[in-house]
Amino acid sequence: VFGGRHTLVETKDGLVDRAERLFLYLRELALLRTRTIRDVADYDQVVWLADLPAGTPATTAFDSEDDGESLTSWLEVDRVQLPEFPDPAAELSVWLDRPAMRRYDLDEPPLVESVEGMMMPDEVVDMYVEYVDQVWGPWALATRQRMPAYEFYTSLFAMSERRQRLGEIYELVVGLGLVAWRRNNQQIRRHLVTTPAEISIDPDTGRITVAPSTSEGRNRFELDMLEPDDQGDLETVQTIRAEVEATDPLALLESTNVLLNQWVNRAHPSGQFLETLQRPEPGDQLRVATAPAIILRRRGQRTTSELLDAIAHRIGEAGVELPEGVKILITSSDPASSSGDGAVRFDDPEIYFPLPSNEEQRQVVDRIQSRQGVLVQGPPGTGKSLTIANLICHLLAQGKRVLVTSHTERALRVLHEKLPEDIKPLCIS
Repeated sequence: VFGGRHTLVETKDGLVDRAERLFLYLRELALLRTRTIRDVADYDQVVWLADLPAGTPATTAFDSEDDGESLTSWLEVDRVQLPEFPDPAAELSVWLDRPAMRRYDLDEPPLVESVEGMMMPDEVVDMYVEYVDQVWGPWALATRQRMPAYEFYTSLFAMSERRQRLGEIYELVVGLGLVAWRRNNQQIRRHLVTTPAEISIDPDTGRITVAPSTSEGRNRFELDMLEPDDQGDLETVQTIRAEVEATDPLALLESTNVLLNQWVNRAHPSGQFLETLQRPEPGDQLRVATAPAIILRRRGQRTTSELLDAIAHRIGEAGVELPEGVKILITSSDPASSSGDGAVRFDDPEIYFPLPSNEEQRQVVDRIQSRQGVLVQGPPGTGKSLTIANLICHLLAQGKRVLVTSHTERALRVLHEKLPEDIKPLCIS
């Protein structure tokens, strides 16, 4: 919690300049700590739309005649099931190589040479021929035909499971505009445009849907995998970035092709834009292809640097009043001082914690009454969410209003679940 008033020792312009430079410095620091990914192969999981097998029960925004206005998702894939394996009769079963008889890629299930020293009887031979021709063969053929679609579906299923389990650590995006280039002894294979996405599985039908995210931010025009001299002129980059960020995600496909073609023409004299789902191999010539992909990747300092850059530019805009929290960072006051300036005041000394707490958690209340800001740290499972839930209740009981923010919506849902039932109706999100 930041607040309070301070005696400003510099002119307003001086403070604005100082604040802008602070956030630009923090942006550069974040970039220094960031490992630049230049190849999508280094991401945790990538599903290419070009790999969608023919005959898969699926619909995509990339093969639709729609202009984007009525589309609601990037991709929908119905559940794909493989044919059930046809168990052979007991008399035949003992003569089949059990580990290999489920191999649908074989021409026929292999036999063992003998059983207890006996050769296969003629009647079993006839039974085997009939089983292969009428049962096993059709099963193997149907399995081979469905397997590509099944594997595509299962890759999305695994992506959904991992995204659900590690939502705080990973982000899901749809990438457009794959750069394929071998430059300065480095192979570059990464998308220029990304848009946050969410993946869901219908519990009744098993249908998997990849749709634009409603909570993960905006579209991004990413150039960090390229050296500054290869990123194009600043005016073109700023224009394209502004248009990408302002475009509805599902309308990106049509507009992105135009914007990427413009960027290629300005970035390199021999650059080439390819409007195709296929991904080109990197070469000496700059090539950019639409090549859409669904990407699961670890969140990194890149997002932090973008946020710091946006804050710096916002501060630098004419007429912007510096928030009190920013003034605290650039004036001589120590946010952790015990002067009480800017601290939260309570008229009632009672601590209103409805949930179990310990002495360390109750000390947080004392500290926010004497400090401008309080940072609570701890490894998972040490009660941070419980402390926040208790603190929310205490502040509300003291007549305060509380704003809770988080990097992800999932963290807010976890916190909301910990609040007492009588407090939950007071929450607005």
